[in-house]
Amino acid sequence: MVEFCPSPLARVMPAHYACFTMVEHKTTRYVPVALRRAIERRDGGRCVYCGAAGDMTMDHVKAWSRGGETTAENLVCACASCNETKAGWPVHLYAALLEHDGKAKASTVLRRVFRQLARPLPR
Repeated sequence: MVEFCPSPLARVMPAHYACFTMVEHKTTRYVPVALRRAIERRDGGRCVYCGAAGDMTMDHVKAWSRGGETTAENLVCACASCNETKAGWPVHLYAALLEHDGKAKASTVLRRVFRQLARPLPR
C-alpha cells in the first residue's frame, strides 16, 4: 500500500522527511468494538493529546501508514481534531506542533500518551 499523508505538521518537519511508505500488516485497520471500548475505559474517554472529552476516535500512535498495528499497545483515544491533524506523522512531531502552536508542552503530551499505553486494559 502506498499512502500520502499531507498535514499541517509540515511546518515543524525536517525537509527530508518522506510521507510515502509501503508496509504489510498483521492486523486490519478496523478497531473491533470490544477493543475500542476497552481503550476508551483505559484512557478515561478523553483525548490523550489535548484532554478534550466527548466523541472519541481511535488513533494509531505509530501510524497505520507507517506500519503501526491495531493493538492495545498502539491505540489511544483522540478527538477528531487531534486525530485528523496528527494524520500519519510520528507522535513526537505532533507533540512538537502542539507546543509550537502554544496548545501544550511537548513533554507533557508525550508523557500522557506513553503513560496511557503502559496501562493495562481494564476488564
